[in-house]
This record gives sequence, structure tokens and C-alpha cells, in this order.
Amino acid sequence: MGSRSVPPGAGTPAVSSAGAAALVVSDVVTADNASAVTTPPDPTVPPPHRPGTTTVTVTSTDGVRLGVDVTDPETTPRGTAVLGHPHPLFGGSRHDAVLAAVAAVLVAHRWRVVRPDFRGAGDADGVHGGGGPETGDLMAATGLAVPERPLILGGYSFGADVALACAPAGLVAWLVIAPPLSVVAPSTMPAARDTRPKFVVVAAHDTIAPPGRVAETTADWPATHIAVVDGTDHLFLGATRALQEHVTRLVSSL
Repeated sequence: MGSRSVPPGAGTPAVSSAGAAALVVSDVVTADNASAVTTPPDPTVPPPHRPGTTTVTVTSTDGVRLGVDVTDPETTPRGTAVLGHPHPLFGGSRHDAVLAAVAAVLVAHRWRVVRPDFRGAGDADGVHGGGGPETGDLMAATGLAVPERPLILGGYSFGADVALACAPAGLVAWLVIAPPLSVVAPSTMPAARDTRPKFVVVAAHDTIAPPGRVAETTADWPATHIAVVDGTDHLFLGATRALQEHVTRLVSSL
């Protein structure tokens, strides 16, 4: 039986994903900046530490090219978090605002954050695959992780389900926001059986990933911790700061 915690949350203004590495937008710090550099000569080699956001290209497991943002903290990263974005057919991409808010917390705690576009979204080639092929996209992005350092795999909405369906080498925890638990069959997710921590953040009024259904589906998952953000729904509008506070508490335990 996984453990359950429901810390209190409070709403704050939403955040844009554009801006500088330490920019405050609507009172919320984001991790993005406007600069991009050219792809390294060998995209299979993890980029060196470079504070701020670098845009590179990786190739998925079946050859599809993906645009990826790699955001490094000011000091040497303690590890890497690879985050998947919301549903591509509903406008999801690596520039999602909720994902940017989560990335900001991770960067502030000295994690490199890697955010790929899934196939058919943003700067990626290919077409949407329904969830299965996207696991290969997320796995390919783990090749940009800091070598021999801990790895967090996570995502928001569609990207959360894709993350739970992957278990790359070096993984220490999953960090997922509002997982529908329907993009990939939960019974096939490695996370459902794995003893490493699963940190799940859901919104109190979410109709896509309702807290009750998420709790019921993951009831027998080991080492699963659920936090509920009060007063908001799947989009976390007006509750970005509360979401960041939950993520801060969760990642601080690693």
C-alpha cells in the first residue's frame, strides 16, 4: 500500500513559460530564457553544464527528431529531471506553463531539467502516436542527463502517463502532475510495481485526473505519495505557486 499525504495548497496567478532564467512573471519564477544555441556536434553526448536554457535536437528510438530544452542551474547539477508535456493534440509542447513552473523549482534545487517535444508537437518531427511511441521520445531525452547522477522522470497530464510508463537506468523517483492514468494502461506501467518513490500532485477539482480516481488506481502502488492542490482544476490556473510549493517539498526529500 502506497503512502498518502494531502498537504494544503493555495492559489496564485498562472505563469508564462517565456522569459529569462530568473524572471518573475505574475509573481512566479520560471526556468526558461529566450536564448538558444546550435545543436552540439554530437547530440548523443550530454551537453556540458551551461547555466540557462540550451535548445538541442535528439533522435527518438525510432528515428524521429525531437526539439529539446536543457535548463541548467547556476552551479553543478546534482542530477537531471526529464519532463514530458501535455497532450500534443490539445496544444501541449515543451513550452507549457505548468511544466515551466515545475522546472523552475527543480532548477532552483540544482537539477538539470530536460524538456523534449513529443513527436508531432512543437519542433519535433513525426506525428502523434497516442502514448506508446512517446515513451521512446522520453527515453531518448534521458540521454541528455548528467552522467552518473540521479535521474527524476516526470511530466504533466499526458506527459505524466508517459513518464510512468518508463523506467530508465539511474532513475531515483517519478514526479508526475495530474496523471490521467488512461493514456497508457496503468497495469502496464513499470511505476505500478516499482519500489522507488512516486510523487503525484493532483488538483482538487480536476475532472481529467480526479484525486479520488488517482488514489484508487494507485492504491496498491508501492512508495506512492499524493499531494492535492486545493481550489483549482487540471490547468492549475491561479494555483501555480501552490503547485510549486508541493513540488519543493517533494523534491527536497530526495
